[in-house]
Amino acid sequence: MGAWHVYDWARYQAVVRDLQPDAVISVCGPDVRWCGNEAGHTRRDEWSVVPRALQDAERTAGRSQHTDDPGSARLVRSDDDELGSRAALAGEDDLVWYPAEVNTSIRPGWFHHPAEDGEVRSADELSALYRSAVGGDATLLLNVPPDRQGRIGAPDRETLAGLGRRVAALRASVLDAAVEVSSGPRRGPADRLPAGRRRRPAAARTRPLSGS
Repeated sequence: MGAWHVYDWARYQAVVRDLQPDAVISVCGPDVRWCGNEAGHTRRDEWSVVPRALQDAERTAGRSQHTDDPGSARLVRSDDDELGSRAALAGEDDLVWYPAEVNTSIRPGWFHHPAEDGEVRSADELSALYRSAVGGDATLLLNVPPDRQGRIGAPDRETLAGLGRRVAALRASVLDAAVEVSSGPRRGPADRLPAGRRRRPAAARTRPLSGS
């Protein structure tokens, strides 16, 4: 890390498709989209249908972490904070199914350092991240780095056990949502496409995940 590398993304993806055709390629891949930060932050609206341009691997690589900075797992950037609203998709003809993955680390950085044993995220904090990610139309990828002996540290194990109990309790509970569901304001003539333009069929705009 720290040096800039040029990657042959197309060739890597072709090898994966050939050897594991049902695999899901994420982050710099065409199947699952990186959420844009490594702090576990999700957008207010995390949409799965987005412009095809977001599948550009070089664009993703250019915005990702390039050094082992302990603060990277807490950094939230506001760029591209709105991806799938009607306003963001206005004028976009080429859309794809590209669901998001939220990733972060249980520790301040991506690797294990004994001095950070007291800075492991709490089960309550991770539970909030889980609810925000999964409840916000994304998956959660949590980095848990092993120590030099290849073992997960005691504080990490304690937090993970607490997270597991909270997730199990959440799934076992009945949630009553005191909200009103709406499809948004009714669209009028002003929302129609200009004359001569037609929306592409959904099959042409979106591509399902490999193997689905």
